[in-house]
Amino acid sequence: RAQCRMGRRAISRRYSIKAFESIEAGRPIDTLYYYWDALRKGRGAAPQLSDFRPFEIFPDSILKHLSWIDTNDENPENYRLWNHHGGRMEQILGSLEGQYVGAYPNAMHRNASIREYQLCKVLKRPIYHQIDQKMFGACRIYRRMLMPLLDERGNVVRIAYGIRTSHSHSQFVTHLDPQT
Repeated sequence: RAQCRMGRRAISRRYSIKAFESIEAGRPIDTLYYYWDALRKGRGAAPQLSDFRPFEIFPDSILKHLSWIDTNDENPENYRLWNHHGGRMEQILGSLEGQYVGAYPNAMHRNASIREYQLCKVLKRPIYHQIDQKMFGACRIYRRMLMPLLDERGNVVRIAYGIRTSHSHSQFVTHLDPQT
């Protein structure tokens, strides 16, 4: 059972790619990140959306950790969730498939997510973070790797993300400094 240590608020910790490599080695989100990274072809820029085809490559055991946000609207509240794995939140809220981020019923989570999506979109680079939150009485602890995808003009039009959830802080114990 999840231990909510944050009370009524969410806590988000951002980690470096170096920390990600150590923390997630061998896990499905590690596989998804290295696939995304390989598509950059050493250019340093985010890969093209048209090149990102994980459903043609990976088995369900990997794909069940992949979701994405369409970010081609100027207003981040109009970003749309796809292949969203809601877990316990889905039992409470129903499916979020195709929903607008702005329609998310928890303002604190919605606003925090929008900030992360906007940062990923502006920087055009991956962002790895852990989120501890209590929402509607349910605890959620998860780590996400946000991976931007570009259109032919170089704009971020989708953010794919790999996700790993836990029901216990002990599964996410790490002695790494978030900034390492």
